[in-house]
Amino acid sequence: MDLCLIFYLYFILHLCVPSAETFVNLVCNESVTGILHEDATLPCKRDTTGPINITFIKMHQDQTRDEILIFNTSENVRRGQNRIQLRCQDELHCQHDLSLIIHNTELSDNGTYQYIVRAEHGHDFAIINLIVEALVNLVCNESVTGILHEDTTLPCKTDTAGPINITFIKLPQDLTHDETLIFNSSENVRRGQDRIQLRHQDPYDRSLIIHKTELSDNGTYRYNARTDQGHDFALITLIVEGPEHLKTNASTHQEKPKEKERTGVGLILSMVFLMLLIFSAMFYYKKQLSRASMRRFSETSRSNLIAN
Repeated sequence: MDLCLIFYLYFILHLCVPSAETFVNLVCNESVTGILHEDATLPCKRDTTGPINITFIKMHQDQTRDEILIFNTSENVRRGQNRIQLRCQDELHCQHDLSLIIHNTELSDNGTYQYIVRAEHGHDFAIINLIVEALVNLVCNESVTGILHEDTTLPCKTDTAGPINITFIKLPQDLTHDETLIFNSSENVRRGQDRIQLRHQDPYDRSLIIHKTELSDNGTYRYNARTDQGHDFALITLIVEGPEHLKTNASTHQEKPKEKERTGVGLILSMVFLMLLIFSAMFYYKKQLSRASMRRFSETSRSNLIAN
């Protein structure tokens, strides 16, 4: 009976009292985003102090693991990649900070990592997902106007040079994708319409040329560009104008000179009429003045005769 009671109490104590292995609590950000070729910080902290052993492992989809960092703060022993370091090297001033810094990140750093911490009074681990993003900036004209049956250039450029993968997609109104061009400059692989080609005047020029544009080319296109530094996309609206539009523009331009000529002739005629009106008024004024002087002269002569 006493033996059963002892086993029962031991079982209760084992359930209620936490094991020493749980006295370390490691808290890390589950997902971290870094920029290619820049330093990325993996924020982590613990709720205890003292010497620790750190094991930082990269996990692969095939269930294999790579120990890329093993560090012992008490013995100052370190093994692994020199690009990965503890953010805080001074144990006295940052006893709780266990954040890691990956210097000069690479695209191969993308993946899931297991951060294991062991101390004298327990251990804990955390899973961190690192996403390394590359930056590339693609700039294109949002709207381009082309002439039917003539070559049309879609101006585009990137801020980086080198090999590029291009996907040029027409977006119909039903939102289904129509891949009109797929191009890989590094492997010299091309698929799509032969009428669409890269202009490539300089290493940063990503402009496309559509030869002999057709009315069916009207629409909105999505330009996807991928390089070693990253990827970006742009939307381009192409407007192809036909011969009727050209005739309308030509007739409009022809009518404008005629209107100007008519305006000039009307102005000249108005000035001539105004001059004739002025001359007529002056002639009439002089005629009336001459008659008045002759009338006064006649009256004066008559008065002199009567007086004599």
